[in-house]
Amino acid sequence: MASVQVSCDQMLNSLGSFFCRKLKYIQNLRENLVALEIAMEDLKAV
Repeated sequence: MASVQVSCDQMLNSLGSFFCRKLKYIQNLRENLVALEIAMEDLKAV
């Protein structure tokens, strides 16, 4: 039974890490989009 518990704990830790990485990826996309929009406005002004 103990090996099943360890496997479940490892699975939950892996899932938590996965979702944290995906959340960070999405956050970076938003920040990069803002930076891209600013750069495009700068280019249009030139």
